[in-house]
Amino acid sequence: MKLRENLKNLYADIILHRKCKQLTMDIGSVCNAKCPFCARQVEGHPFLNNDVMSEEVFDTIFKQLKKKCFGGGIRDIFLYAYGEPLLNKNAGKFIRKLRTLKHKKLFLSTNTTNMENFTEDLMYLDILQFSIDGWDKESYEKARVNLKFEDTIEKLKNFDIEVKKRKANGLHAPGRIINCLYTKGTDFEAFIKLWSPYVEKIYFTPLRGTLYAENGQLKKYKFENTELGNLIFDYKQNKNPRPVCYNIRNILTLNSAGKVTLCCADFTQNMDLGDYRDLKKAFNNKISKEIARKMLLNEPNYCDACNLPKCPPEEIEQYKQNLRILKQKYDSGNCEIVI
Repeated sequence: MKLRENLKNLYADIILHRKCKQLTMDIGSVCNAKCPFCARQVEGHPFLNNDVMSEEVFDTIFKQLKKKCFGGGIRDIFLYAYGEPLLNKNAGKFIRKLRTLKHKKLFLSTNTTNMENFTEDLMYLDILQFSIDGWDKESYEKARVNLKFEDTIEKLKNFDIEVKKRKANGLHAPGRIINCLYTKGTDFEAFIKLWSPYVEKIYFTPLRGTLYAENGQLKKYKFENTELGNLIFDYKQNKNPRPVCYNIRNILTLNSAGKVTLCCADFTQNMDLGDYRDLKKAFNNKISKEIARKMLLNEPNYCDACNLPKCPPEEIEQYKQNLRILKQKYDSGNCEIVI
């Protein structure tokens, strides 16, 4: 038995090549919305890190990136994970500073809060994602609690005007996308008609229950016996071999305090994985490497509840079929529909 175990571990060490290709740094872990499907709203499992990244933490990270702490391997930098990045008054300064790094793509996702204060800064991004749900005032404000439908529309319209001005003058502007987390009640056509004028791509992804940690294990919170629970899709546990999660294999994630977390779904953030002062050492922490090894060997691990492939095909096929029809109808050079 021990020989077999040693051989399995040797096999894992040989083919498990972890390389940091993406840095996710949450410049604003605080959030002004109370979306019912967010892990922050899980009763009894509060999200503890409600803060914004300080200049000191950012500068320490930036210096390591400038010195190519991963040998230039990091190609993507995401400035969001758990909250609303534009609640950080230094967001624009951070974006402009990171833009000086060569061969890096910058990503940011916002629920449109404070967009009007960062219009010029956001133009330095490669991809700007709008966190939007709903296809009219009622559905939008039900999903994005505390945000106002009319305000969001106005901000997207104004930003679109600025983007078109820049492009007309041959200047850079970010690609704009929306990732629609659809449910069994989503009006796909109304969503596309409303939001497509302001973005180049709309991705449609089925919404599933959020995750929380309890007794050293990730678990699914299903929102049972609620209106939302009846609308979201139920992912089934996959018993078959699964690939090692890209988040574990290739991404280093930090919260706004600079603490390293497993990934953007790790709202509990209770593991000792290192911090921003030594990014290379933090990426190579023993816990993440062990989780990756167990994933590779298809052994039970902390992330089992998250490491799922897809909803049962029969449960989402009708929705995908509707989306295929709408894709043919609305896909154009202005906005691509991605299923």
